[in-house]
Amino acid sequence: MNPRVGELTWWARQVLLTAGAVLGVVCALVTVGALLFGLRPLVFESGSMSPTIDTGDLAISHQVQADSLREGQIVSVPAGDGTRVTHRVVSVEHDHGQAVLVLRGDANEVDDATPYRVGEADVVLLHVPRLGYAVGWLSSPVGLFLLGLYAAFLVSVLVKGAPQRGPGSGAITLSSEPRVVPPTRGRRAARRRRVRRRSVLGGGLGVVLALGGVAGATAAREITPTMATFTDSVVVSGADLTAASVPAPTLSCSWGLFQRTFTWTAVPGATGYSFYADRGADPIQVSGTSYTETPGNRRYASVVAQFGTWSSPRSNEVSYQLLGSPC
Repeated sequence: MNPRVGELTWWARQVLLTAGAVLGVVCALVTVGALLFGLRPLVFESGSMSPTIDTGDLAISHQVQADSLREGQIVSVPAGDGTRVTHRVVSVEHDHGQAVLVLRGDANEVDDATPYRVGEADVVLLHVPRLGYAVGWLSSPVGLFLLGLYAAFLVSVLVKGAPQRGPGSGAITLSSEPRVVPPTRGRRAARRRRVRRRSVLGGGLGVVLALGGVAGATAAREITPTMATFTDSVVVSGADLTAASVPAPTLSCSWGLFQRTFTWTAVPGATGYSFYADRGADPIQVSGTSYTETPGNRRYASVVAQFGTWSSPRSNEVSYQLLGSPC
């Protein structure tokens, strides 16, 4: 082999090994942060937080208790349909260890239709533009497969080691006669040091690569997609689309001595309705346009129209209470 080609090959191997080591360290740090400090990577799949955080950005969030939430923070909370919404806090009301949050995306003109009652939330600490696209692709089956091939290639390079200079490598031989030169003690010591350095380097990179593989798999499970609904632009196959808007029903209430009857306007095309007896309560599925509730302490009722897998924004809230107090 030409000495120049051998040197370039050696440098290419070192660059690949270094890149693998850096990737392993980053994955390890993300995993350790998620386990020890409650950090959560968030990939933004909508543009409702533009221009602060755009579609495809990767954010790092930290979980805090409800009493630590303040106006102006960007928080990530679970929505009623199981997705995760990340918006800015417009107002917060603390109530017995929980918080009722009113959120709004920076790109939206109105607040989210539904307040969120939470005991804890993820507060965004920082974000990296466009990195979410790479993370999302690497977390896909094709990306994980290619990462596996890349790791196998790095291990093969590590095991093979650097090219050795010797007979047949293109080095110039000054004499054709065999010549035996007994190595001095200093040369033997230098050779041993070089072998030890290579062993330590190879072992260290091997550990980092192994750690990076495990951490990368764990980090991929920890990465959470986040979005907003109905009014945000999302990116699908390179095209900008806007989700359709579903009208919300209008809720009203009539009261008796020990019960309250709630009625709402019918929404054309709705297949059913989800009635919420209070903020943060589980939905009650109703096929018609009315529901009777026996109240206790003051509550806040609302209703959502269902369209198969789609749902409308939540209706206006109606407050009600026990006994003779009207709605």
